[in-house]
Amino acid sequence: MSRAWPANPSTAGRPWPFPDLRNGTTVNLITDLHMGKRSFIADWATKMSDDLYRLRASLSGSVQAGDAIDWFNNPTTPEDALYVAWRDAHKTKLGLPLAECVGNHDLASHATGGPTRNVQQWAAAVGVPSQNTVVSMGGVKVITVGPDSWGFNGVGGPDQSVLSAATLTWLDQQLTAAGSTPCWIAAHSPLYEQFPAYSDGWLQAPKAELDALIGSHSNVIGWLSGHLHTDIQATPEHAGVITVGGRKIFAVNGPPSGGRLSSIEFNDHQWLAPDGSGSGINQSMFVTYLGGAIDVRWRNHNGRRWAKAQGAQMRHILLTA
Repeated sequence: MSRAWPANPSTAGRPWPFPDLRNGTTVNLITDLHMGKRSFIADWATKMSDDLYRLRASLSGSVQAGDAIDWFNNPTTPEDALYVAWRDAHKTKLGLPLAECVGNHDLASHATGGPTRNVQQWAAAVGVPSQNTVVSMGGVKVITVGPDSWGFNGVGGPDQSVLSAATLTWLDQQLTAAGSTPCWIAAHSPLYEQFPAYSDGWLQAPKAELDALIGSHSNVIGWLSGHLHTDIQATPEHAGVITVGGRKIFAVNGPPSGGRLSSIEFNDHQWLAPDGSGSGINQSMFVTYLGGAIDVRWRNHNGRRWAKAQGAQMRHILLTA
């Protein structure tokens, strides 16, 4: 006997865990792979691709939000080859668009006195045209932006990501050209408005110019980022609404797929996860744009199950709330 599923299936009042492409455009936010930091990270990335392949019918594309490599264990040789091998296999397997951001680890070794490179050298190494790209995913566009150079401050922390005047002009032009199409802006660093308590090295500059630019384009729906190695259990503001340039937009800062959380020791990184599952930190997010709202979900790829944040498998976020 056949059985027809309801339009919005649920169990005991709980939201259906899988995004439905009929209800909006879902992008998968992957960030902070840190290829090369630990031997198991490449295996984790493969597990993530395998898990996402099973869920590809729910996705319009992926955003890789930077720090694809770690660049420490062998400062003279960045782990680009590890990332490119995974990236190419991932794109082939899923058959979906992928937008790629540049992160601080992608441009500089964090070994003491380690080498750096400019963004053109990074782009050539990983085979992308630029750090600034436009990728269409279903009913939205994802516009990536990044700095021309980005190092470390000499005491273990990152310098600040500063977008050049040329990049800001380019972003303004692309948003204008997009017309009424909803646009996510993706970068490694989050905006000041999302994490006002953080120091400059973790936030995107120049603030005033970005505020004015976002405020002047009604098609900017939100900002996607990484960089903070967010613990989704302890940081509810990693997904929400912020006011930028007088406009409300969505802001989503993803958890690390390969990098560790600051609350977990390096030796425990392989075994512990924020949700207590004991399967390690290998998470990404599903972000569904619904017009006046987004739904966000968290995926534990090592365990092949949905994760929870603040006790919920899904958060429905209204733009006007």
